[in-house]
Amino acid sequence: MATAQGETSDGPTATDKPNEAETMAYTNTARAGNATVLDRVTATIRSLRGSIERRRLYNQTLRELGALTDRDLADVGLHPSIIADVAREAAYGK
Repeated sequence: MATAQGETSDGPTATDKPNEAETMAYTNTARAGNATVLDRVTATIRSLRGSIERRRLYNQTLRELGALTDRDLADVGLHPSIIADVAREAAYGK
């Protein structure tokens, strides 16, 4: 059984061509393949700055927790043996 658009009940035929109103356009905003050298350098610098900042936070946390007495650490629920783990988690996450 043919329809008004030239389709059969089995679906569109090879001779069917979509009209202009049925054609869809799309846009891709991802620029992964189009990154310039400047984009790459900028991304590397940002990554380096982030790494340096995380390392500073790690070192600062390690210093501050290391300066506490065992009793102070116990008051906040920490044992001296896990200071490095706590500092690592504070700076880098789990």
